[in-house]
Amino acid sequence: MLFRVFSYVWLALTLYVLLKPGLGFEEVVFFRHEDKVAHFGLFLNLTLLWYREFAINLGIEHRKSLLAVVVFGVIIAGFTEVLQKYIPNRGMDAIDFIFNLLGVFSGVFFYLILEKTKQYLVK
Repeated sequence: MLFRVFSYVWLALTLYVLLKPGLGFEEVVFFRHEDKVAHFGLFLNLTLLWYREFAINLGIEHRKSLLAVVVFGVIIAGFTEVLQKYIPNRGMDAIDFIFNLLGVFSGVFFYLILEKTKQYLVK
């Protein structure tokens, strides 16, 4: 139950962070391309949490869950980037979209590695 709640909270947080209006002034930058790292991390975690939601909580078969989480991630990634075009002091950025997708596919890859490792350790 806790993971289910956290999945929805993470989705809401991701949507809020990506769709809130920009500040309209120069933001403090801690390192170059920090926003790309944030996009990657948001979607990596979103993918891992929502795979669990699809596979365990909703009872969808493993391969269908992987496909569902990829489609879900791509839709959310594209949806948020297109909407940013219409939000004050924000802009649509193809490179942000690419880092969103890298987060989605890295989440799937990371999950598959965890599954293989778990199978190896259990044997």
